[in-house]
Amino acid sequence: MEIFGVRVNDSNDGPFNGASTYIAVLHYENKGFNNTANPVDPVRARDYEVWTDKAGDKVIWELTDDPSGAAVGTARLIDGTGKYTGWQGSMEYTLQYPKPFPEGTARGICREVVKLEGPQ
Repeated sequence: MEIFGVRVNDSNDGPFNGASTYIAVLHYENKGFNNTANPVDPVRARDYEVWTDKAGDKVIWELTDDPSGAAVGTARLIDGTGKYTGWQGSMEYTLQYPKPFPEGTARGICREVVKLEGPQ
């Protein structure tokens, strides 16, 4: 699955306010896989998210869903390009799914707490 969107910061500023987002969701299913008590592999999906700022520089995140199926998760910054090369970061997120419109589409709101640090 692919998800496209736009980031909007509560403060309406910052380097990623208005940045485009792209999320690639890699989903694996196997017999018994959706059993969240499965001790072998509780991860349901592996997601990668790219934020592209107005100058075209990117940060790439690896997201991990909560194995309980709750609409929360964590992420770690795995790479950056341009001015974000060498940056490190972490994120905690919560998802909300308002009623879709028009029918057959989906909407999502992701509230994030992001910690970013440039190279020392």
